[in-house]
Amino acid sequence: MPKTTFVWFGIFLIALLVLLNCKAQDEVGETAVVPGSGELAATATPTVIATKTNTATLTKTLWPSRTPTIVFTPTVTHTPPNTLTPRPPFPGADLPPFRVGGRFLYDGCGEQVVLRGVNKMVIWTDRDGDPAFREIAKTGANAVRVVWLTEGTAEELDIVLQNAINNQLIPMVDLHGAIGNWKMLPELVDYWVRPDIVEVLQRYEAFVIVNIANEIASNIRSADQIAGYTDAILTMREAGLRMPLVIDASFLGKGIQHLDPIWEPLLAVDPLHNLMFSVHTYWTLKAGYNEETITSKIVHAVDLGMPLMIGEFGNQWSNDPDEVILYQHIMALSQEYQIGYFPWSWGPGNRPQVFLDMTEDGMFDTLQGWGLEVAITDPNSIMNTSVRPYSIIHGVCAP
Repeated sequence: MPKTTFVWFGIFLIALLVLLNCKAQDEVGETAVVPGSGELAATATPTVIATKTNTATLTKTLWPSRTPTIVFTPTVTHTPPNTLTPRPPFPGADLPPFRVGGRFLYDGCGEQVVLRGVNKMVIWTDRDGDPAFREIAKTGANAVRVVWLTEGTAEELDIVLQNAINNQLIPMVDLHGAIGNWKMLPELVDYWVRPDIVEVLQRYEAFVIVNIANEIASNIRSADQIAGYTDAILTMREAGLRMPLVIDASFLGKGIQHLDPIWEPLLAVDPLHNLMFSVHTYWTLKAGYNEETITSKIVHAVDLGMPLMIGEFGNQWSNDPDEVILYQHIMALSQEYQIGYFPWSWGPGNRPQVFLDMTEDGMFDTLQGWGLEVAITDPNSIMNTSVRPYSIIHGVCAP
């Protein structure tokens, strides 16, 4: 064979070896982009991606093994607003939001509404409000205070609000999780103004009420409360939230007297003047709250013209017989002065204060003790005083 032939044959063999080596490496792994990760990754099969709601970073080990190693690194992501499940408009969806006028609350049609409902720890129990809302509705309640946390997704909140309204209950959503932690107020406001949460609240704004932060202020100066809540109110209004906003009294909700210096400045700073103020009347005999003292506190707020509600109250604070609460008197005053109230709580779930559970298992038929009184038998009970506005029953204004 001629010498030149050997040369060309050698070049051919070298090229063939290089080609085979490249093919072997290609069979080990190809470069791919994992959706949502923004990083290059390698895998033997480019279609392998993270499942459920996690994104993932995939890495490969070429040598000594030819089997790629897949490392999943979960990352927390929020559901984009446009991924919410489409829902048909509910009856009354096109009505204006509730509004505050003087001491009182009115629906979008101008009908006065005195809130009569219960607290329900939705976020920790039946997270969609079912069957709790059906059972609460049997009392004749016109509202429910929905205990919520910032971990609740927009989709979950959407379902809760829809279920409440389906049961003719006005949902007042409050954010727990920051009790006595004033510094967390901006974090809670950030949740309320998140685009996906705003979308849900606007969808139900005809009936929804927002309790900005449950018992967030302990011993906080009035000037600091005014400054903090001013920022919160303006931020929420700028985000397009038009419904009534509720502000709890300081001293973990109990300090009704500490509302005196803040309620008018805050009402004035709200461009919609659509605020209510909430007191949690865990006022015990041991702390000096007899009938006379309780009356003086409530009547003082009424005389000021404060738009007040009782966001929480119970029958006692502990097993100490001196730490009982004159809840029947609180209910009587609420009815006399047309003040909304929400007993704590429907239950079950109160620990260690199990005596606060109004029901044994969350069902209407197991209402017990003080819960039965508050819901049904007392002359000023929910069943005996609650009136549902025409709009939430029929979805339109009264003719």
